[in-house]
Amino acid sequence: MRRHLRINYLLIALLALAVAITGSVGMYFLSEHMAYSAMWYGLGTEEDPYLLYSDSQLVNLQELSSGPFSAQYTAGKYFVLKNNLKLPTAAKKSSCYGFQGVLDGDGHIVTLGEGAMFYRLLGGGVVKNLNVKFNLTVNSSHTEVCAVARSVDEAAVVENCVAEGVINVESPPFNPNQRDGRRFPAPANCASFAIVNDGMIRDCTFRGRICSKDTSIEACFDGRMYIGGITAGGNGLIESCEVHADMDLVPVGRMTFIGGVSPMCAVNECKYYGNIKCVIDITDLFSFEAARYSTVYGLGYLVHDGYFEGDIMLSPIAKEENFQIAQGESTYEFRGRFFRMTTDGCFEEIMVA
Repeated sequence: MRRHLRINYLLIALLALAVAITGSVGMYFLSEHMAYSAMWYGLGTEEDPYLLYSDSQLVNLQELSSGPFSAQYTAGKYFVLKNNLKLPTAAKKSSCYGFQGVLDGDGHIVTLGEGAMFYRLLGGGVVKNLNVKFNLTVNSSHTEVCAVARSVDEAAVVENCVAEGVINVESPPFNPNQRDGRRFPAPANCASFAIVNDGMIRDCTFRGRICSKDTSIEACFDGRMYIGGITAGGNGLIESCEVHADMDLVPVGRMTFIGGVSPMCAVNECKYYGNIKCVIDITDLFSFEAARYSTVYGLGYLVHDGYFEGDIMLSPIAKEENFQIAQGESTYEFRGRFFRMTTDGCFEEIMVA
């Protein structure tokens, strides 16, 4: 009898523990839901959007968009900024989650501390009417730097936005543990709006500059490097955008691709105003390779109705076919000049077909 009572007490204790754990987990998710709901004013509909007044509310949205509840809380939801805000850190990396709602900046400014507002804009995600300001650095800690989203996926859109600021590209650090000690494996990609654009960026403007912090190369990485005024790469469309910026770069990738607008995406009715300089002091084999295999497009790879105004300057050994305004059947107006550095460090104008 006593033995049965002990067993029953044990079962009751285990059942109570299970209920307590289940209740705690349930209360956690409930509290999370209540916390998100409490932080945003509004219903999240187009008629009554969530209103973001504080930095913490925007940080909350950034963090949520890189987590497993991103679809639940952002898909089909509408958000509007009501003040100029700050984001101290870049969005956390996420291979499968992203922002899927509509964020209307309403003309306000977001000042960035380290990088992108969102890691991904998934299908249906829209960022519009936003101004972003930044002073960002590409280095071994932040190997991909941009302002709005690392990846703008298919059916996602960035429109009517302005990016203002500077992107600094640091030479990679010396690493004695990698091959000959002169290479590092991480990519170093940067652009004002997105690294990869498989969706659409339209009616946007970048004002500022993209530059290398020094003119010597201490190491190069065994891979490709992409730099663009609007985006670095992807298969999407960039339409009716303008870049007012100088690019003064030292290529640190074995193959470096630079585009005034984008070195990879289709570019439609876009304009570039500024100078592009891609020059390296050739001191050894690694620098030689980086300089020889750099590819520079004044506008982009495939351009329709483009406009370029400025000069393009390259290293002494850069191949002429590797620097041009665009490729293929592109159409554009070119008001500028091509220069190549001479052995004494001066530049001489050259003619490029």
